[in-house]
Amino acid sequence: PVLKDLQRRGFLAGTDEHRRLSGCSELFLRWELGYSDRLREALGLKRCRWQKGRNLKELPAAIERLAAEEGILVGGELGACLLLGTEEDIGQATLHCRGDMLRLMLRLELVPDPEGPVHLLQRFGMNDRWRGWQPFPAPLADPLFLHAEIAAVLPHREELLRQIYDRYLQPRLTDVQEGKG
Repeated sequence: PVLKDLQRRGFLAGTDEHRRLSGCSELFLRWELGYSDRLREALGLKRCRWQKGRNLKELPAAIERLAAEEGILVGGELGACLLLGTEEDIGQATLHCRGDMLRLMLRLELVPDPEGPVHLLQRFGMNDRWRGWQPFPAPLADPLFLHAEIAAVLPHREELLRQIYDRYLQPRLTDVQEGKG
């Protein structure tokens, strides 16, 4: 049904082994809108803060030992800054996890807070992990998720969004459109 829907909407050209995506930029914008409008909430969004009021830059070190056990990916503004290697103040982090979110909250000493800077989400799909260079032992979410999270939560971070798009997304979208990816 997904391939037929993409073809019906004009995003899939060719047949069988000669299929390729077209209109990748528009498809990407639709993905981000859908992520922001529907998917984030459907993934069980929980907002928290660190009980001890620690700096979010310390979060990857705190989850390093839990990452494999809980299936955690670092995302949001923190994940983007780690991937880009930027040294700036970080006000938001998203943790994508496969395990029990309440257990994770207890283990990381996270307290529910509707305005909290730490967002917990269930992981989505099997290809949500960044498979490229990892700057830190705790695995990062794919740049598609990093960009979508920042666009949804911190749209004023235009420079960060541009860097993620230019370095990690635009080349992928171009490769897919040209039939390389």
